[in-house]
Amino acid sequence: MLDWFVEGMKQLVDYAEGTGVQLLLENMPFTYLPTTEDMNNTTALIGPEVGVNLDSCNSAFIKEDAAEAIRMLGDLLKNVHILDSGYDEFLHTRLGTGVVESGPAAAALRDIGYSGVTVLEIISDALQPGAYPDADIRASTRFWQRTGGPRWVRQAPHSPAEPRRSSRWMHRTRGSAQRGPLLRRWRSAPRRFLPPIRPVPHLARDRLPHVLF
Repeated sequence: MLDWFVEGMKQLVDYAEGTGVQLLLENMPFTYLPTTEDMNNTTALIGPEVGVNLDSCNSAFIKEDAAEAIRMLGDLLKNVHILDSGYDEFLHTRLGTGVVESGPAAAALRDIGYSGVTVLEIISDALQPGAYPDADIRASTRFWQRTGGPRWVRQAPHSPAEPRRSSRWMHRTRGSAQRGPLLRRWRSAPRRFLPPIRPVPHLARDRLPHVLF
């Protein structure tokens, strides 16, 4: 299985050459490569072109120390998902409501000199009673800053012809577009900035673990 994955990733690396796109592996609990050590070892097999996106919730769910994982990755770390979960149920909830220790993770990011993007990957259903995604984002932002987290990084420069998308964070959600300004901005955001998706031949997609593009 690992040989299939490494072969497929090398083909994707060749395909992405010259595009300015870097491929990142993400630690995922329900794959055969769930740990940060797996990510570290697998990127070494693929090549220096590939980095890692560390998901703090995914680390915590398998009882892995997120701060230790950050320090293990060092310069391989190119993107961070910060969110919360419990051990019994796999969630992506607001910070401070689960088992993720944000303070040590923030300290580890400072220790390795991390300057990449930190993403609030909070998944909530705006159609559920009492669910307010915008409030989750604001509360998580305050919690992250209180625990010493790096300042949020604004989106990459955009074309002057395009309206500015989103505000100071990224947020995944689903449900009604009537649940607040952030969700409305997300729903109404232009999609023309997305690159065209072209198939890559000879790759067994069902054999690949989670890959973040």
